[in-house]
Amino acid sequence: MSLAIALLAAGSSSRFGEGDKLMAPIAGAPLCLHAANAARKLPAIAHWAITSPDYPARACALEAGGWTIAVNENAHTGQAGSIALAARLANGTGVDRLLILLADMPFITTGHLHAVVQAGETAVAAMSRCGPALLPPACFSRTAFPGLEKLTGDAGAKSVFKTLEPRSEIRMDASMAKDIDTVADWKAAMARGALIHG
Repeated sequence: MSLAIALLAAGSSSRFGEGDKLMAPIAGAPLCLHAANAARKLPAIAHWAITSPDYPARACALEAGGWTIAVNENAHTGQAGSIALAARLANGTGVDRLLILLADMPFITTGHLHAVVQAGETAVAAMSRCGPALLPPACFSRTAFPGLEKLTGDAGAKSVFKTLEPRSEIRMDASMAKDIDTVADWKAAMARGALIHG
């Protein structure tokens, strides 16, 4: 099975106030590098970081971390554009599977990412579940790429996932599912101390 990984890092940080939330330091590294470093431990044909032209610093940090930068010129229109761009890249590369994760989830582990990818080997798609919520990371087979490419606005990968069969849901602990949207979230994340990405 050939795999590509797309890290979605094009968000506007609108709820964070001033500054770029993905560059906010947590445990000695920018926020975006925690999920990025966890994902880089997985073998893949390509590691793409989908970024925005409005935040060059995060693109530089991710490129230094070994990611190939793909700029979503229309990042202001919502997350769907970044997912669609990732699907187009995967389609053009000819990989069998695409793993999608968010750059603002610093507590995600390589172990969970591996479990999602492994589930995606026997299902058309695999997605994380935390309580009642379906959320990234998610892994999609090549047959799902056309649907992902058609996403627009703020539509997430979940809308495509629910149309696919067979699909698999991988339990994710609430502590791992926490994303960083506000300064309060960031301060809480710093208070947790060192992060473990194994």
